[in-house]
Amino acid sequence: MAVAVLLTSTACDSSPDYLDNDHGKDGMSTQQQFTELLKRPDAKQAQAKYDEALTDLRAKLTEATGFSAWQQGTVAEVSPGCNAFRAVDVHDVYTAYTTWGLPDAIPEASWVKTTQALTEAAGKHGFTKKGFEVNQPAFREFHLLDDFGADLTLSTSTGTTTGTSTMLTLKTGCHLSAEAHMRGTPRATGAPGQ
Repeated sequence: MAVAVLLTSTACDSSPDYLDNDHGKDGMSTQQQFTELLKRPDAKQAQAKYDEALTDLRAKLTEATGFSAWQQGTVAEVSPGCNAFRAVDVHDVYTAYTTWGLPDAIPEASWVKTTQALTEAAGKHGFTKKGFEVNQPAFREFHLLDDFGADLTLSTSTGTTTGTSTMLTLKTGCHLSAEAHMRGTPRATGAPGQ
């Protein structure tokens, strides 16, 4: 339940980097969009890379906060389709969510130091663009983005009753399935599941 609430709260911004809401590729043909996705790792490769990053980032956050009781929450592959690549068949593209939680809230006095440590460590994994930040007394949230549209979010709240006060969430950008990546060409129109 806490995971769903925090996931919802991290997807409130209406900018293109959030909710996969980028319309910048709408003028591209299906082939052009597919070719752009071929330059990225496939969904499984991307998830493996992000899982490695999350392992490293949890360790860095533990160093920064002293909190180490991370528990894995949701790992969900989300399909069909990606709004940023609307012309590509919905069966060929995926995004995924992974969440990790802590029972402890990061104190307000430690928030800046913690987000600085996250920014430095995440930059080594390609998260070099800062997204939006919320800094309220009872709730804080910090976003970093990579070149593929992945959104790394650290959020903490002192008012939770669910047992999870801090969340580290990663939503991948859009990636082709392994099958579509190997096929190397767009799916034939009207041929889902092939």
